[in-house]
Amino acid sequence: MKRIALAAALLGALAAPAAGQCGGISNVTFTPYGSACGIGGTPTTLSGTWAPQACTVTLAWNVPGICCNIFLQRHLFVLGLQTASIPLPGLGTGCVLHVVPALVLELPPRQTTLTFVVPSAVVGASFYAQAANVWFDTFCLCNVYQLSQGLAVTFS
Repeated sequence: MKRIALAAALLGALAAPAAGQCGGISNVTFTPYGSACGIGGTPTTLSGTWAPQACTVTLAWNVPGICCNIFLQRHLFVLGLQTASIPLPGLGTGCVLHVVPALVLELPPRQTTLTFVVPSAVVGASFYAQAANVWFDTFCLCNVYQLSQGLAVTFS
């Protein structure tokens, strides 16, 4: 039984980076690109923070309030390895998909952050992200959207 506990502790120590090391990552930069679009006067913005002590990146987006009988249903979050500039005229004037999707996440309405542990293998790599708020409009009985700008995340 002691061997199993010791093996589990060693495996945990190897899997988790030591405080301040983060597998060689010394910095993470967050560079916005493109523009946001959608309903409402205040655009949805996407930002990021780096916590080197925990070796985590947190991506956060705001949810601007919208008037009158429009209810937030969910968030969509797109991650990819390439930028894009794909017009989405059906979502609103000037709406553009800024990321070639590799992963699309659907998140509940109250969740406005996404935090993940950074693996050491990403030193020198970048990925791209974009967020969307999906609202239901009771006047038209349809969905309406707010898309953030793109965000480049680079590990060095």
